[in-house]
Formats: sequence, structure tokens, C-alpha cells
Amino acid sequence: MMMLWALATGAFASVELILTKDNRTFWAENTRTNETDVLFVDNESKAETNLPLKEVDFILPTVQKGKTYTEEEVKANLKKIADAQTGHGKFIKQWKLLQDQWQAALRTDSSELTGKIDAAVAKFKAGYKDSRAYRDALLTLGMVGFKDATGTCKGPLDDAIATVQELYMGVSIRQLESLISVEKLTVEDYGKVKTLSLTALRRAPDDDAKKIKMAYAKARAKMIGQGETEARGFLAAGKNLNNYLKSRTVLLGVGEEFAATADERATVAKILVDITQTVQKAQRNVEFDEKGYALSKKDRERIEATKSCSAGPDAKVGASFREECIMILHQAPPALTNGSTVTLTTTLIFNRLSDAKRDYAVAVIGKKDDAVARSYIKIPKLVLSGGRSDFLLPLNTAILKGAEPCQDEEGSFLLVCLVFRPAGAPDDPDPWKTISAPQRIPVAPPPVADPPTAQANRNPNQRS
Repeated sequence: MMMLWALATGAFASVELILTKDNRTFWAENTRTNETDVLFVDNESKAETNLPLKEVDFILPTVQKGKTYTEEEVKANLKKIADAQTGHGKFIKQWKLLQDQWQAALRTDSSELTGKIDAAVAKFKAGYKDSRAYRDALLTLGMVGFKDATGTCKGPLDDAIATVQELYMGVSIRQLESLISVEKLTVEDYGKVKTLSLTALRRAPDDDAKKIKMAYAKARAKMIGQGETEARGFLAAGKNLNNYLKSRTVLLGVGEEFAATADERATVAKILVDITQTVQKAQRNVEFDEKGYALSKKDRERIEATKSCSAGPDAKVGASFREECIMILHQAPPALTNGSTVTLTTTLIFNRLSDAKRDYAVAVIGKKDDAVARSYIKIPKLVLSGGRSDFLLPLNTAILKGAEPCQDEEGSFLLVCLVFRPAGAPDDPDPWKTISAPQRIPVAPPPVADPPTAQANRNPNQRS
């Protein structure tokens, strides 16, 4: 496919198609023949290659840019292609490309092509010079270049492309400067800046590219600064945990949406550390960990007491995972037995503001046919205060609905984790997204039945 594109766009100066009698094809450069062999550079591998002359059926030329052909030369090459097609009809793409090139060379009217070039430039000059008009103009000029098989319009075509690019870059830079000149940049206008910058940078000359990159960077810096102002505004109203989560959520969003470089990400991270330290001074009853969770002394004790339940980072939860919450079991759970239910007292702590337009559930994870199997225990209403909530989680093996517990060298177990979906989303396809690291709940092995001989010898009056 790349070879066909290169020929169509004139990326190679002189290429020929070699067909062998046993139906092999080679796109060849620098083709030479002697008494016994055909020598050439294979265009795909760039390797010097030779074929026995007796194995070669046809050597078909392509149109060379900048070379003028007489009508007789063009017709002779078209006849040669038709002759080759008779015995090698399966190479449809190759025939289409060669025939299109030579037929274009036969009928090329430079005045007609020059008129199309002028019309494309005039249309772009007269219209609104947005990214769509820019792409359309370049597409039109590109088609003219394809039809100009002999390259007679190369000079005017290159000039036209340069004119369109210069006009577009000038307008784009002025639009960017206008968009970012406002005191407060909206998310919608930032989106325009981003689209405009990325589109223009694909073809911008070096000097224009520097201006565009500077404007785009200035827009990102403005959005990061506005995010910091908003985040600190929440804390000015009170350094409580609810406002901390509002501030942190804004800054996490700023980092995800607007911080494109390592320096910008470092700037956002520094602001996050600063607001966390500010709230820490006002909230003496909790300590913030490296992930932004506000943990009390009791929370830390429970995490330590149940660390054997932590499934670790490699646990397979069968869904996309972005941590927003930590699930803390109040005590290490007993092993589940078949038919029994264990109720676990659990604390959820969030490190960002919870979206009200969500349904929450606990995913219970086992396996079925060596694949992850998930069942769900829906949480009717998750009530949070300071980003935390306690709730009771009833668990039994029946929740797996035909699946089996997971198993490793330590024994059988279930995994549980918090998940969410957009409020009211349908159950199929599975809409739940995982937002907490999984906890491991042990499952007791099934009871071992007495061997048949022991059952036969048992005293009927003996209690089992």
C-alpha cells in the first residue's frame, strides 16, 4: 500500500514494475539488464536484487515527474500495460495505478490544471480560513498534483500550497492571540485553541510553529492558573474535608485536561501538595497519605490489621481501573463457607469529590472458565461526609451465580472492590468502572467427605 501511495504522489523519481512469468511482482528502481539478468534495487527492501532474464515477462515504466512524453510514447506504454494485463490479470491495483498515470499524461492540459490551482487559492482567500477550509484547499491542490502526471505545473502548485499555508498560519496565529487575550479563558475557547494549534502545527514552518506553540502553552498556563484560583477559593471558604475534596478534584481535572508537559504536571502537583498541607494544619484528627486520602488513626490501624486482605496491584478485576476511593475493612473477615453469609463492616474514603450522578455498587469477583466473572451488590444510596461513608457488606458464595472463587497457592478467595456507573445506565453491556483497589476475602475449602469404607463401618447409633 505504501508503494502505491508513493507512486501516486511522485515520491519516487523513477520506478518500474517487473512481472515474472510465474506471477511475481517487484517495484524496482535503477533497473538494468545484461545478457543473462535483470538487476535492480527492490523498492520495498532497498536491497540490490537480480532476476534471471528468462524468468522476466514484462518491465513496465511509471510516469516520471518533470518529464515530457509524446503522444506516441504514452500510447505505446498503455499498449504494453494492456498486453501485460492479459497474462497477469490478478494485479488489479497495479494496473489501475499505471493506467491512470499514463492516461493522465496523455490528456494533461496544463492550462486546465493551472486554472484549478488558481481557483483553489482564490476560494481560500475569499472564504473563512478555518481548519476545514485549509484541509479542503490542500486536498484540492493535492488532487491537481496527482493529475499533473508529467509535473508541468509543479512550480505553480508549490507556490499555491505555500500561499495557502502562509494565509492559514497568519490567520491562525491571530485567532490564537485573540482567544488567549481575554482575562478568563473558558473551557470551550480553550478547546478551540487546542484544535487550532494542533491542526496548524502539522504543516507550520518553523517560525510559525514557535508562535503557535507559545500561544498554546500560554493557554494551558492560563487554564492551570484559573484552576488554582478556583481550588484556593474553596479553601478560603473553610479548610474542611469537603472543601479539600472540591479543591483537589478541580486540580486533578486541571492536570488531566490542561497539563501537557512535565513542567506543567509538576506545577499542578506542587499546588496539590500545598493545598493538602494547608488543610492538614486545620485538620489535626487526620493525616493525608501520598494519594490524598484523609486517614484517621483508626483508619490506619484497620488498614494495618487487614493488610492480608489487600489483593495487590496485579489483581485482575476485569474492568478499567482508576483509583478514586479506598475500601477499609474494619477487621479481617472469616473464611466464607458454602451457604453462609458474612457481613463486613466497611469504610469507604474518597480522594476526590464523588459525582452525584452515579450509581455505586460493590463488585464481587470470581472466575468462570479461567476468565474474570463479576457480580454486583448495589449500594442503594451512598451518603458521604468529608468524603467518607461506613456501610455493611453482606457476602456469600451464592453471589457468584454459577462462577467459582478465585484460587492461588494461598487458597480460594473472592475479590471485592467499589465500582460506579452513570446513574440509570443499562446493565448490558456491563457499564461498571472500578475505582478502588480490590480486597481479598478468603473462601473455606469444601468439607472432605468420609471414604466409603468409613461410612460402611460406622455404628448406626454413633452421632455424625
